[in-house]
Amino acid sequence: MKERDSKNISGLCNDPILITEQDWNDNVIPFVSINCITYNHEKYIKETIEGFLRQKTTFPIEILIHDDASTDKTAEIIREYGSKYPSLIKPIYQTENQYSKRDGTIGRIQRNRAKGKYYTVCEGDDYWADPLKLQKQIEYMESHPECGITATSAYILNDKTRKLKSLPLSNAEYRFEDFVLGNRISNLTSCTRTDLIRQYVAEIKPERRSWKSGDYPMWLYLSKVSTIKCLPFRSAVYRVLEESASHSKDSKKLLDFSRYHHSLRKFYLDYFHASDELYHKVELISYRESSTLAIITKDYLLYDEIYNFYISNGYNGLAQFLKFKKKFPGMIKFLDLFEKVLIKIGIIKFDIKL
Repeated sequence: MKERDSKNISGLCNDPILITEQDWNDNVIPFVSINCITYNHEKYIKETIEGFLRQKTTFPIEILIHDDASTDKTAEIIREYGSKYPSLIKPIYQTENQYSKRDGTIGRIQRNRAKGKYYTVCEGDDYWADPLKLQKQIEYMESHPECGITATSAYILNDKTRKLKSLPLSNAEYRFEDFVLGNRISNLTSCTRTDLIRQYVAEIKPERRSWKSGDYPMWLYLSKVSTIKCLPFRSAVYRVLEESASHSKDSKKLLDFSRYHHSLRKFYLDYFHASDELYHKVELISYRESSTLAIITKDYLLYDEIYNFYISNGYNGLAQFLKFKKKFPGMIKFLDLFEKVLIKIGIIKFDIKL
């Protein structure tokens, strides 16, 4: 096939073609860089890579796979694909695990390798389900220069039960005021302008901050300097494993993660000199997220802090439900659901739309 000019997306190819049918020359600059970090994912990595190769695009891509010193057959599988698609798949095989250092090494390596105008992410236990995922996102972003990130809805796959859940479709545009109250997108569906990622790293210097996540801190920054668009289709499958930072059976770990989210939100509220009203909303949402966990973990200092905040700010309904949960811990799930219903119909005061 002809060597294509990657500088002009509209001039690359009239119709999307399968990545596996492409013969991109090594000298062609990729338009999109795919970041795939994997560790001991031999059960899943084939499905992940196949999701990349099924993409139909009018532009060249690169697949940057970072094997973080896997001890199973993950690296062997990556080598097989790398030998088949040497112009597409650019692997790194670590001999020492980098993630355990918690110093941002992997992210820095992957960002420095990326040559594309756009940067996407899919870890080695997830996969892309829509072959036009990249094409749809790039077409939107090329016609909307104010948009820093596009994302989509997704499916959630429970790895243990094999049940697949479809998340609701969303066609929405988000800004900082939305993201500071909660993450609105899934990392594996995102497509981000690479120059904005580098701007974020240079300005915020996340590697010095010991943050427990890489995506949410960046979304908070980028939602302030650009718009974030969620497109109305499902593009990927997020695999929920039994134990992770945000999906844990350990209530203390979940409470620690909730506190981390609050500190992260507070950092950006201070950094961007947010209004008092937004500070108040963040306090409210963070306390409510932690309230049930405070009771389950018997953190009664936090319980008292939340209760006093509710009473002093006129959230008497939330305060009463908090007392009920403490008195009847065996009914917490039911009380949480009932509280949510009463908030939605306006019987319980809550200044944030659920």
